[in-house]
Amino acid sequence: MQTIADLAGKPWKELRILDLGSLEGLFAIECAAQGATVLGIEGRESNNAVARQTAQSMDVSNIEFVTDDVRNISREKYGAFDVVICSGILYHLPGQDGCSFMKSIAEVCTRLTIIDTHVGLNGVTSVALNSHRYFGSIYKEHGENESADVKLARAWASLDNPTSFWITKPSLLNLLRDAGFSSVYEILRPASFRDYSDRLSFVAIKGELRDAEEPDWPEVSDLKPFGSAALELDRRPRWRRIASAIKQKLIQK
Repeated sequence: MQTIADLAGKPWKELRILDLGSLEGLFAIECAAQGATVLGIEGRESNNAVARQTAQSMDVSNIEFVTDDVRNISREKYGAFDVVICSGILYHLPGQDGCSFMKSIAEVCTRLTIIDTHVGLNGVTSVALNSHRYFGSIYKEHGENESADVKLARAWASLDNPTSFWITKPSLLNLLRDAGFSSVYEILRPASFRDYSDRLSFVAIKGELRDAEEPDWPEVSDLKPFGSAALELDRRPRWRRIASAIKQKLIQK
């Protein structure tokens, strides 16, 4: 909520917000209570029934809950949104679906997408989409032979896929760039120390894209810390070392 207030660039009453995998409507109803026009898309009608009842009891009318698979979103079907909330849903999707899902989010989003998700801590497997490859790990959602009713009864699991893909942080950043977001920032809160180490929050912004190709975030970084042995011989500030190197090149010319 604070991220939306800080970065949306509009008053709440001018915002149209999409909450994906809205469960029982926690974020959606809170956004609507602030004055935004809100659509919640949730795959389980039982969750939507609770959400509608809660909104009605709070006299919140500027909100709608639709029972649909979040993988079906498109601008043609649901329109455009200033803010998209993708909280607790990305890591419940299989690899190809999750990557395509992020592209669909970028299509309907005009300003902010907030992503709260578990990430894979190693890239033991990968998926490819449009000549790009994204790394992550596999998480078990359901047993292979379980019925659709059993899967549907698990309110905190995937709708139907037996496994999901937990994309790594570097690959998620690459995916958001490839989807068309101009900037991505990690959201840090004072309460973050209580979270899981593999549960992270990001805000992706749809801004004006520069005409420049960005390299991929590497899965494993080989960057050395600033105080590494390679720098021990020269303790001058970095700007002085750069200025000195430029001066030496000019002298050599």
